[in-house]
Amino acid sequence: MIKDSAYFEFDNEYSYDYDIINCNLSSGMTEEPFVAEVEIIETEIRGRNEPYFQEVKPKPLILDLVFAFKKGWTEESLQRVKRWLRKPYYAKMRFSENPDKIYYCILISDPQISHNGINQGYITCQFRCKSSYAHSHIYLESYDFSKESTNHFVFNNLGDVDVLPIITIKKLEKGKVSILNLSNGKEFGFSELEDNEIVQIDCKRRNIESSLESTPPPIYRYDKLINNYYMSLPYGKNRLKVDGKCFLDMKYEFRFY
Repeated sequence: MIKDSAYFEFDNEYSYDYDIINCNLSSGMTEEPFVAEVEIIETEIRGRNEPYFQEVKPKPLILDLVFAFKKGWTEESLQRVKRWLRKPYYAKMRFSENPDKIYYCILISDPQISHNGINQGYITCQFRCKSSYAHSHIYLESYDFSKESTNHFVFNNLGDVDVLPIITIKKLEKGKVSILNLSNGKEFGFSELEDNEIVQIDCKRRNIESSLESTPPPIYRYDKLINNYYMSLPYGKNRLKVDGKCFLDMKYEFRFY
């Protein structure tokens, strides 16, 4: 939990270096966001009482935090904290009780300082995350499927939503290469690649880059993508079957509600 954490990291700096801690002012039970708020997207039609439902759009997660000074402050130390927290970009934030969950956020609203008149007190802040999720660290896994034409491995998605990896394939021997998810029957891959061709696929942005793009004439591989499907790995264990000799890299992160 966030408010159980005494210390936190923001933009690769630590709160204890500023002599402040994360705290909770409530005298009763602690309240924290359970999941991010969502917006229901609907279209209203004149003469129809019930709108047409389109989708549910998650809103960015909002973190309401209180930072207390362990000792008194000076004007100089206050300015240091302001420079630290006021960033013009989404910065990484982690909390000491769960450092494996990462939030990318920006200080918003109007932070207030409450004090007793002798340079002791606390700051109330609100941070807006860039998404509705907490993120894990970024992982990179490498696989050698150069010996056999068919191989199997298991990918365990520990997050709450689908993993959309960045995949790099170096094809060995001309022909098809594919990854079939035996857990849901969905197949990702290319109907044909050249020997020693390298393709990188960003499944989130739906972008494909081939090492043959720089050769005259340039070769692009969007038309070879099987079923125009980009890999999406749901929560839990995904049993994967690889057809075609290749070297495979998967770069990914988990996302949590």
